[in-house]
Amino acid sequence: MQDWTVVGGGRVGQALVDMGENDKMVRRGQIVDGPEGPIVVCTRNDDLESVVNATPEPRRKDLVFIQNGMLQPWLAERGLADNTQVLVYFAVAKQ
Repeated sequence: MQDWTVVGGGRVGQALVDMGENDKMVRRGQIVDGPEGPIVVCTRNDDLESVVNATPEPRRKDLVFIQNGMLQPWLAERGLADNTQVLVYFAVAKQ
């Protein structure tokens, strides 16, 4: 299975890391650096700009956005319209 880099240590990001084997957690505000493969963004929408800016240009194509809203216009403005988006709604128990 492909290792992931997961950005955002909230309930969703932590759940994904806990289910993986060698996935790397990157907290908001850190440089996005990890293994080749998907960079799964599990942050609030108002943190997305800083996540994109913290991701090296050659790796931005690997960003996968898991959000609670439609991001297409925002992604298109940043040249990320072809990136994978997951529009999801599910409940994760509080810790």
